[in-house]
Amino acid sequence: YSMYADSNGYVWLGTDNGVSKIELNSPFTYFNTQNGIDATPLSVARLPDGSLYVGTNNNLLQFNRATSKFDINNAIPKDQIFSLLADGNTLLVPSNGLSMIKDGKVILVQPSISNNLKISVLQISKKHPNILYSGSSFGISVFIRYPSSVKAWTYLGYLPNFKGDIFTIVEDSLGRLWTVTSYGSPHRLTLYSAQCEKPAR
Repeated sequence: YSMYADSNGYVWLGTDNGVSKIELNSPFTYFNTQNGIDATPLSVARLPDGSLYVGTNNNLLQFNRATSKFDINNAIPKDQIFSLLADGNTLLVPSNGLSMIKDGKVILVQPSISNNLKISVLQISKKHPNILYSGSSFGISVFIRYPSSVKAWTYLGYLPNFKGDIFTIVEDSLGRLWTVTSYGSPHRLTLYSAQCEKPAR
């Protein structure tokens, strides 16, 4: 389901029955239920401090180097985690709402109220790195980066006049978004904004 190549030259694979670690020129290491993989891995990410996380169809797992096992992170609500996104020294965890892990602590960025923000995919804009797009069952929503805030991101809401169950978001060199809905319909979105300012309260 997913693959991640870390800075140490290891490749981590999320499979239907566990997580595999590939060391080039070394024996193959396989992680399964005996190592704490109790659900289907869907996404893998590693932070600069070496912390390794696996999003599954039921929870978020973190690799424990002392025991060589994966432990459940109980601070993240149990739900499907289709994509994990490393943002510098923090990890963005999308599920039913958006959470962030910073210095080992979980911070709730935006809750999901009545399942209105079940996020499947995240994309930080390359052209405008202070913009975070999230795809969910109701379309694409937007977050703005605020480094002075503990949560680091502020939720602005869904893009208007665009609905669909979104699992993929890709940004091209011009900053346009490309996505495909669950119905198989491709879309290109061009967003216009003079600048990103904190909304008035």
